[in-house]
Amino acid sequence: MDMQLFVHTMSISGQILSFVSVGYERYHTVSNPFDKEKVRRLTHMLVISCWIIAATIALLEIQLAPDTIGYHFCNVSHRSSSTHSGVIYIMLPFGTSCFVLVAFFYGRIVWLVRKHCKNVNTACRKMPIVNAGNGTDISNGSELPSIYGEVCVLDTKNRERGKRRIEAETAKKSFFVIVSFIAFTLPYPSMVLIERMFHLNHNRLIYELQYCFNIMSLLSAGLNPLVYGLANQQFRNAFRKICHRYYRRYKSRDYL
Repeated sequence: MDMQLFVHTMSISGQILSFVSVGYERYHTVSNPFDKEKVRRLTHMLVISCWIIAATIALLEIQLAPDTIGYHFCNVSHRSSSTHSGVIYIMLPFGTSCFVLVAFFYGRIVWLVRKHCKNVNTACRKMPIVNAGNGTDISNGSELPSIYGEVCVLDTKNRERGKRRIEAETAKKSFFVIVSFIAFTLPYPSMVLIERMFHLNHNRLIYELQYCFNIMSLLSAGLNPLVYGLANQQFRNAFRKICHRYYRRYKSRDYL
């Protein structure tokens, strides 16, 4: 039972910490887009730290809850008020802190993207208009903006449209991350709190819901990459090309 509870708690803690580490890595990448070597070192450090902290959390969980929820589900007479002490006193504060960090990092990402788009539009408005072939001297680079790109050749309407599209894509990805975090990790501790508050220790329906939500908290490891991928346009385009390629190969076999 101890090993089962240890692996179960460590996997859930690792998933929650992965949310935080991915949020921090994305925030660092957006704020420092050209420091790729530092991002690579940071990613390695975050992966190692996630599993060390997850193992520590699992050890603390074993000290407060030596039996798994499956054991108590099959043994009604062994249920007590201390069954979910580890969830209430360790996992719930830990998960709440991680959620606050995830919301903070992705909120900062949205704020940085909005600030960057605003700076690009301001720089584009200040750019001097140079007619080709009129001999105008543009050698004085101090008056040119520090942000260059093809967005600067767009008119005001298209620049605003591009700005809204970038901000909408960033906000949509952040929304998917936060919603998936809440949908998969919040139901189980919420049901535990309801059981503790209303003294429903021997209610079988409550325990069945807890068991279902407990398993659902493990599904996020498989569904979150799919959610992130579907929210990423580059992934969708690449996946569509792969499917189209195999579809053409399949159709070509029909005519052989």
